[in-house]
Amino acid sequence: MNIQEKEFSKTVRLPDELNCKLEESIRTNEIQAIWFDKTARTAYNILWLKVKDKEEIVKSFSVDFQNAILKENQILMVWLTDYDFEFASSYNDFTLAHLLCEDNCLYNTVKISLSTYLGQSDLKNLISSYEDKSLMLKKMSDEFIKEQQHGAWLFMIKAFANDITYLELMLFGTSLESKTITQRLLILEHFIPEVKKLLVKKNETTYYLIDYLTTDDDFGFYDEFGKSLKVVQKKLHKLVHQNIKRYTQKYNQFPLLRVEKTSEVFTHELMNHKALNQLKKFDEVEELFLFHQITTFNNNQLYEHFYVFVVSKQKATKELKTYLQHIEQNPIENVRITSVHHTRYYVQHHTYDYQLFFQKIMNAKNRIYSSGYHPKIHWYKKRPTYLDGLKHSYNYNKQGYNNDIKPIFENNEGEKYFLKQTLSKFLMNHLQTFIFSEIIYKPRSKNLITLWNLMIFANSALLDKFSTTEIHHFISLFQKLQNEFIKEGQLLLDESTCTLIDKFVTTLFSHLQSSNEFKN
Repeated sequence: MNIQEKEFSKTVRLPDELNCKLEESIRTNEIQAIWFDKTARTAYNILWLKVKDKEEIVKSFSVDFQNAILKENQILMVWLTDYDFEFASSYNDFTLAHLLCEDNCLYNTVKISLSTYLGQSDLKNLISSYEDKSLMLKKMSDEFIKEQQHGAWLFMIKAFANDITYLELMLFGTSLESKTITQRLLILEHFIPEVKKLLVKKNETTYYLIDYLTTDDDFGFYDEFGKSLKVVQKKLHKLVHQNIKRYTQKYNQFPLLRVEKTSEVFTHELMNHKALNQLKKFDEVEELFLFHQITTFNNNQLYEHFYVFVVSKQKATKELKTYLQHIEQNPIENVRITSVHHTRYYVQHHTYDYQLFFQKIMNAKNRIYSSGYHPKIHWYKKRPTYLDGLKHSYNYNKQGYNNDIKPIFENNEGEKYFLKQTLSKFLMNHLQTFIFSEIIYKPRSKNLITLWNLMIFANSALLDKFSTTEIHHFISLFQKLQNEFIKEGQLLLDESTCTLIDKFVTTLFSHLQSSNEFKN
């Protein structure tokens, strides 16, 4: 039978390869019924297929083929057997009846009748079934945590699986339990956008915390990410109840997958500034946080100087980096931006080192833009602050300055020539170290202008030690060094500039030496 000849399927355009496989399986009686529905919340569709045996049908429709159909055509293939219909009957058919509408049937060998009424007792039984399992797993997990025994994470994973199973029942009418937790969550993301907010990803196919749980020895759970895991569990629990409520409320009204469209896109009024608005045009940008703002005066003009933390889903493209560097030196409509940009995974991976800084600036009150559904960082439960490596960086910079730069300053014979890269690299390391000592975050940026501005953010009082003329001289020098950073050759500096650099460098060294890290 050619399913494309059916009247309903005039609005259904299945891929040719899929269509051919379906027709072949119909001829061999492997497939007994087919339903198809488009979802309104997302661009993904569901193709339900009632089969005799789920394991046998995979011989005709391999997992790789199913994954390709999902990725390329946004169609999830869901296999149903008599067992799924028997399971649904225990809840008066609810887990299937709200999905398999008669109008959505593309093909069937026998008419399948499902109840269209959900009584309070049926709903209560469904919720009780879920809650009983959740409570049992929570008690076991809490007991293991209390006794600090190995295996607490195992019950946490089982609790996640229980939540996922009931979400799948609401969405697909069956559980995809043959797949891994990660695979199931990735599929749910396509149909429940809020799932994207649960877990930070290590990459496109790996969740940071799940990977952490399955590879860690379990002790870290108690002191490190235990709180984050419980937050995720509560959110999953809430999602289950929200989806049960959503589908029961609409049970007798509309096709239940056609729920209201929602969006997590957020744009603060500050984004009306052209300089900030431009950042929305870069696909990799997920969120923007304004963590500092000052007003500056230069060339008889006032400028708004925004410090923005850019969270991206992947490493910044060359175009984004170029724009961020450009806007720092070339204001648009009197707005200048100094940026710190990292991928979400980088932030997650470096919470051990920089949680104090990241957690402070990635605050909801600082958010000025979000492109959609994104997870919060999984913070450590308790994170003491350590300036790991500060003394080493200080000594390294001090030695480099004394060996490579200061001797040229002190040489009174002839002109003072410096290798541009040597001077630039030293200043970059020195600024990074100073910033680290102040805000417990070491910037990765090598841009001297960015580092200068971050130094001001870290300790603006430092500028009080220099005159306005000296500050302008610094900025001019840094711009020159930055713009010529990649060029080889030497730089000729006059006596006053050498004196000013020495004053700046020694001021930072003195400040570093007075920090608590050097007093211990």
